[in-house]
Formats: sequence, C-alpha cells, structure tokens
Amino acid sequence: MLTNALLLNKPEVQKALSGLKAGPYEVWAKLDAGTQPYFEVISGRKLSLQRVVDNIAECGRNLELTIQSLFPTIDGADPGDAEVLALADRINEIRAKGGRLRLIQVYTTARRPAQDRIGMIEDGRLDELAALIAGKVDVPVEVYYGRHWETSD
Repeated sequence: MLTNALLLNKPEVQKALSGLKAGPYEVWAKLDAGTQPYFEVISGRKLSLQRVVDNIAECGRNLELTIQSLFPTIDGADPGDAEVLALADRINEIRAKGGRLRLIQVYTTARRPAQDRIGMIEDGRLDELAALIAGKVDVPVEVYYGRHWETSD
C-alpha cells in the first residue's frame, strides 16, 4: 500500500491496516518534506506536516513501514541540504515515537511532470542528499534515480 499518510489516524483505516499483519505486506508512506513551508510547496496545499509525521509514527507502531521521499527540482533548485536534514529529523521523530521503519526510499522525478517548473535532480546530487539522510538516521536508505524525458512531444 502506498499512502500520503493523511488518513492513517482514522479508526477504520487502522482497522483495515491491522489485517495486513496476517500475511506478507508492504506499506509505503510518503514523506517529502521536513519543514512546514516546504511541505506546503511540495504538496501544493496547506496541510499539516506534523499530522503526517504523527500518523506515520502511529501506523509504524503497528506495522513496519517504508518511507518514500520525492525530491524534485522546482524552478531549477533542489530542496537543499537544510530541508533534507529537516526531513531526517522528522524520520528520527517518527522512530522516537515508536514507528518501525524498514527503509527510506529517496527518489526524484522519473517522468515528465505536469508543470514545467518541476524537474529532476541529477544522480550525483541525489546521492549527496541521500547521504545526508543516511548520516542522520539509523534506517537503510536506497536511492532511485530519475530519467531524462524527451523535451519534444
């Protein structure tokens, strides 16, 4: 299951997820920001990052999770070291609240986004951002590279 974690606090969702314990499962929770301002930019909405973090922690107390973090460029700029380190702090917060994390997946755009201002982080820089996270958290980190899409249709 892949989730944006917004509804993981709902009792009916928790009940449905508890059924996963009966067999093999994977739950991937999206966490694409470490700060509220960047979260609003990346999500395109005024949602609570703290709610997402708390929901992931709550779900992670019952099920082992994978965190999936998308890092695109916006207007040519990546999120920057400070934002990525703040995301690592959020991951540590989830773990401190009892959330069991199996893996952190770090990736960038892999296909042409709907908005031209969104782009792909080059492999070397994505490796650097992943290394920042890996240096701060005690969870394995895997990198998934983007791919250059055609500039003409």
